[in-house]
Amino acid sequence: MPNRDPLTRAALALAASVLLCASPALAAPREARLLEVTSKGVKLNLGARAGVKVGHIYDLYREAEVYVLPLTRGKVPLVKPQRRVASVQVYEVEPTTSLARVLTREGKGRLDPRHLIGVYNPTAAAPNREPTFTGKSETFSGTWGSTVRIWLDVSNEPDDSTVYTWSVSGGRLRYTHTTRPLNFWTPPLKAGESSLQVTVRDSANNEASRRVSVVSLGPKGSGEIKRFSVSRRTYGSASRYGGRVADVAFEWKNTPYVLTSKEGWGGKARVWFDRPTFHARATNFSREVPAKRDFRSLVVLAASSKHEDYGAVFGIDADEKVVVRHNLDVKWRLSIPPLIIGVPDGGAGNGRFSNPVDIALSRDEDLYVLDAEQRCVQVFKVSRGKGARASFLVSFGRPGKEKYDLQRPVAMAIGRDDVVYVLDAGRRTVVVYRNWRPVGEFLAGGPEEVLSGIAVDPYKDEVYVLSKSKGRVRRYSQQGQLLKEFGGGVVGVPSRLDEPVRIRISPARELWVLDRGGESVVRFGPERGLFRGRTGGVELSGSLRVAAGPTGGFSVLSPGSYRVTRFDRAGWVIARFGREGTKSGEFEEPVDLAIGASNEVYVLDADQQRVHHFGPRGAVRASYGKGLEGVIDLSAVDNRSHLAVIQQRERGNIALLTLGLKPARSAGRDYTGDLTPRFGCVTGVTGSLGGGGRGKESQRPWLWTIDEDRELIYLARQGQSPRKLGHEFDQVNDLEASPNGQVFAVDSGDDEIVFFSSRSGQATVFKDKKLDEPWDLGIDDYGHVFVYDAGRKLVLELTPQR
Repeated sequence: MPNRDPLTRAALALAASVLLCASPALAAPREARLLEVTSKGVKLNLGARAGVKVGHIYDLYREAEVYVLPLTRGKVPLVKPQRRVASVQVYEVEPTTSLARVLTREGKGRLDPRHLIGVYNPTAAAPNREPTFTGKSETFSGTWGSTVRIWLDVSNEPDDSTVYTWSVSGGRLRYTHTTRPLNFWTPPLKAGESSLQVTVRDSANNEASRRVSVVSLGPKGSGEIKRFSVSRRTYGSASRYGGRVADVAFEWKNTPYVLTSKEGWGGKARVWFDRPTFHARATNFSREVPAKRDFRSLVVLAASSKHEDYGAVFGIDADEKVVVRHNLDVKWRLSIPPLIIGVPDGGAGNGRFSNPVDIALSRDEDLYVLDAEQRCVQVFKVSRGKGARASFLVSFGRPGKEKYDLQRPVAMAIGRDDVVYVLDAGRRTVVVYRNWRPVGEFLAGGPEEVLSGIAVDPYKDEVYVLSKSKGRVRRYSQQGQLLKEFGGGVVGVPSRLDEPVRIRISPARELWVLDRGGESVVRFGPERGLFRGRTGGVELSGSLRVAAGPTGGFSVLSPGSYRVTRFDRAGWVIARFGREGTKSGEFEEPVDLAIGASNEVYVLDADQQRVHHFGPRGAVRASYGKGLEGVIDLSAVDNRSHLAVIQQRERGNIALLTLGLKPARSAGRDYTGDLTPRFGCVTGVTGSLGGGGRGKESQRPWLWTIDEDRELIYLARQGQSPRKLGHEFDQVNDLEASPNGQVFAVDSGDDEIVFFSSRSGQATVFKDKKLDEPWDLGIDDYGHVFVYDAGRKLVLELTPQR
């Protein structure tokens, strides 16, 4: 040891005694330095190679500071002792580094990695990291047409990030993934109890689940729907956002903000978002952005906890080369005039933009602007309230073609610890910046490949890179290791990416990809890249057949393309399947479809004389054709427990099948005259199909049949003579039974929908100028009627009025 004076040796010994308390040798390293502090915890400079394991607990201390002062007169040094500021637990280990979450924290203020050291504590016990649901299990209930607010909170460490996953066996939930314990349930039309399950996962992948009961009290009054209105919702090949999508952004509650332009670039832009309300019929709506602006990008500020602060919307004005910010008021209107950030007409230098291509917000809500021409990122501090202004802070990034240089930057994303990831399409790399300095890069594309977008997982800091030329999404670790690749696919498959131009990720970790230059939006799950939905860009043609499902969505059959397309309640295509052929799951002459109680799909093929059974996402389950002859129509009974197949035969012309495609019974053996099947019929079935013992007569189903030759409707109890109801049609195309027993018929000749009471058989006629040529319909469990309008080539929604 080098010679040192006694005072120095005493100071060092005292400092060492503070850092290294007496204890036996440990398998894990005693000391670790902090590389960085993130919003989720800390990063240590030691990993698996040094013996660090998941579960190890480190106490964080401020380093001892030794002051040698003349006033000590050579006796003892003045030492500012160590002070423990936090305790952390390792949850992820790499070979040379490890990540740890904060268990306890003493005092306020941010942790500073420059002055902290971690000391392994083998005797410390971590608090229970498993999320625990608070409160007792309860039952939520509501009448049809209402919205039930569901709050299922969990106890966990403060500031830990959690994702809630929701599912329900009956009724409909507004969200499937949330970052808060709040959701909204819409009871179905039919009264009864359903099961709701929520699973919560924290940042360490610890999970907890709870199952509660949700009860539909059914509709008020008689239970029959008597009035409808034509919803503004339409479903078809176009995007549900009504225009080309320029960008998507998310605020902290996971609400998507979508930027579109209905009149082309340079026209009026629209910002679409879900209005936060408890009302059941709240739908997407748009507000025109003041002034004609060509927005390319959109970022949304997280709403603050103050009542008067409802967040803000940022956008790039590509014409004037500035960033504009509009505040949102209590009525969710955009403020006028907006705050202008930058100098109109742009320019070079700090605070000016030559070609702004992307924007992002940091955790502290600083604005980052990527300038493709200057090849740099500029950072601004943006204030709120009256007199708000934007102050330039710093710019970073270096033009060039060498390592860490930016040759042609196209997109940017910010991680949870404010690490900035810039996608350079010129060098096909991702350049990583920490504290505004380059700290790494990794290759993200092959030679001549065109890259167009980047996003960062808000919980794992994994990076998603979008390949425009390959139509693929690649998932990388923070160090650049390729973990997964998805997208692509064959033509006609909804998950296929043809011309993806931008990728964003929501707080609930759902990926949104703008495809086909913005004409279509595709959603994927984060880790495995499972397809979740598409809006726009799906071809629908021919005389479509419609069937609605129990969860509020609907499906259409296109006989010309041999395809079934499934829509969810919000209008996203969630599955597409079927093709021409003779194998299982293939069609030769598909004529009709129906939806079962668990969202299974059934397709009737007139040429094969078979019923094909598919799972909710299109998996082939089975098929049945034994004894079927001259099949022309398929429908589900009102409770979706059975299927009714009508056949052109003299006896037993209505076959009732179970959802497992087993014969239950046949009907129509006594039908003669007006109901002779050779005329061609459509049918609906209501009532229970049970039987046996006392009350057997009352459990015979009611058969509703329309004679397409005479255009009359008949009602009969099974085994009894039919009676003619008092309504004449001009040209009937479809007949379906609703969950509450009402029967709906489409009269395309008179452009009207006719529905009949299950009790009296009385007819009510619905006409609307928006109905051009109604052709086919389906009814969901909420009373919504989805009508294919052959004149407009769209599916319209009729919304029941309570």
